[in-house]
Amino acid sequence: MMYDYGFFFGRLLIWLIPILLIIAAVVVLIVWAVSRQNKRVDQTSPAGHSLQAPAESKALQILDERLAAGDISEDEYIRKKALLRQ
Repeated sequence: MMYDYGFFFGRLLIWLIPILLIIAAVVVLIVWAVSRQNKRVDQTSPAGHSLQAPAESKALQILDERLAAGDISEDEYIRKKALLRQ
């Protein structure tokens, strides 16, 4: 009795291609998630604290911008800067 091996391999390919595509998609998703996590870790210090500027320096930056824009006087700038540095 002779079997039709061509039919078997044809059906195998019909199932094999989608399975390989799903496996490839999962691998790509894992690589993307790991690389994204590594970027997030790079933005923190070894202790896990964020390396972003503290609130005080942000406040000083805003104060500097307000002085440069002429929103506040130099005396008011000096007074507020001293308050922020306490």
